Amino acid sequence: MVEIAKGMQKYGLIDAGFNTIVLDDAWAEQTTDKAALTYDRKKFPSGISGLKADLKKINNKLKVGIYSDAGSMTCENYQPGSYGFEAAHIALFNEWGVDMLKYDYCNSQASTKVSYTQMGDVIAKLNEQRKAEGYIPFVFNICEWGKTQPWLWDAEAGGSRWRATSDAREDWMGNNSRPGVMAGVDEVRRLWMYAGVNRFNDLDMMCIGLHGLGGPSNNTAGHQVNGGKITGLTDAQARSQMSLWCMLASPLALTCDLRETPMGEANSGQTMPKPLITDADVKTLTNTEILAINQDVLGQQAEYMENLSTGKTNYSATGYDVYVKDLTDGRIAVSVTNRSTSTLNGPVLQLADLYLAADTKYTCREVWTKTENVVENPLNTGTLKACETKVYVLTPQTPTSILCLSDASSKKSSAYYDLSGRRVTKDHKGLTIHNGIKTVK
Repeated sequence: MVEIAKGMQKYGLIDAGFNTIVLDDAWAEQTTDKAALTYDRKKFPSGISGLKADLKKINNKLKVGIYSDAGSMTCENYQPGSYGFEAAHIALFNEWGVDMLKYDYCNSQASTKVSYTQMGDVIAKLNEQRKAEGYIPFVFNICEWGKTQPWLWDAEAGGSRWRATSDAREDWMGNNSRPGVMAGVDEVRRLWMYAGVNRFNDLDMMCIGLHGLGGPSNNTAGHQVNGGKITGLTDAQARSQMSLWCMLASPLALTCDLRETPMGEANSGQTMPKPLITDADVKTLTNTEILAINQDVLGQQAEYMENLSTGKTNYSATGYDVYVKDLTDGRIAVSVTNRSTSTLNGPVLQLADLYLAADTKYTCREVWTKTENVVENPLNTGTLKACETKVYVLTPQTPTSILCLSDASSKKSSAYYDLSGRRVTKDHKGLTIHNGIKTVK
């Protein structure tokens, strides 16, 4: 963990915002006794608090997250879950200085809603205490893989994010059970109205920097037919994953090995590059303009513009997809993704179709090429290379202010918002939203 943190520091990832190292399954002593849960002293001789102290020496921004399960045992059947022991385990994690919990749903002992609400209630009480003491909130990351439509209830159960897909694989397309970049996006692209401030659809970790040699490089959708060897994502596919995760306001998590001497988990017969991460990967992950879209305080998941897209069928290897995302200060982000592995002509987008005024001039900046021009109508996206995503930020040259934040930070908030974390006027950009249904006039 310390060597990974050194890599994060070296490549500028911490300053870019990647600031939490999360321990996954098997960090604990191997036992079935929930009352005996503690860290593995061989793996963590100074304890979890000692690990945190070591990370703080590298960069004071670093935090520690931890893993548990809403069942009898964790998914690896290695250590006990936390169901029925929520208060005791959270008190332990808090004592160790942990700031986040990823909570899985293997070996379950109750329904998802019951299981996660029990943990959410405990964390809510902890956060009341933390707030009174001036500490940052403890983050609750719910992970039941989208099986019981968590976007309908998880925020009320106390989660601020929930996995909406199966475990991500290092693949461009994939399928429902082994989602690559596009399959993962397909699973959540029509769920935009359920996401917002402190309620995010989680597309799982990004596979940027693996190059066919990481854990998610195993067991991809094509793994059984390609001899067990994959090439990983191209640079264009990696940029598209970053673009789409940011447009959809997904939490950004990495799983690449940043050590000077990395250890491969897949395709073990290949020579391991030293380092595994490339300059192109670093540029993708530290692009401040795309990160700003992900971190915009309106908290919007981009709306999938189905009527403007041609890749409407899930897991389709042809066509393009258009997304629109509201940003602060009256700006919007527009992205267009080429789903295919061939070059195609992108759409010519009328500003009115993007909820913008056709008679208004906008400064238009593309975040990857960092090119800028003025558009009035239309927005011509030009040629899209294989698997390319272009992302534009459009800023009105005459400033406007339409949106304001709602207070969706508290559990079970009753603030009026459109199920995407924002307040809206009765007539917002020529549309109304009621019960998550958008009607365009």
